[in-house]
Amino acid sequence: MVGFGPVNLLPGIGSGLTVDLAITLPLGIEAYAAAALWVAVGGLVRGKGRWFAGLSAGVALGLGAFGQATYHLLEVQGIHVAPDWVIVFVSILPVIVLGAAGVLLHLVLEERKKH
Repeated sequence: MVGFGPVNLLPGIGSGLTVDLAITLPLGIEAYAAAALWVAVGGLVRGKGRWFAGLSAGVALGLGAFGQATYHLLEVQGIHVAPDWVIVFVSILPVIVLGAAGVLLHLVLEERKKH
């Protein structure tokens, strides 16, 4: 519907190697949520850093749940072409997650410099 889907990783070599990469988006978001949650509850940062880690973990889990629910609702309704807003939402998620991961890494490294 939206995303990578099946991709031939070895085009032109025999029958190729086709892998379905549709799972990469939800996995990336949930992996970030797990890492941010670990930072928040593991004592790696304090103050604003801990607040950001906890908030961004919750937002990432919420976005992941919303995305999966949206996909399943569209699938059940037999909609095979995603609406424009879903395409835009899915397109910006990797950028948001990468940005949040960069901020989180910066906060952890700054906290380590203090000790």
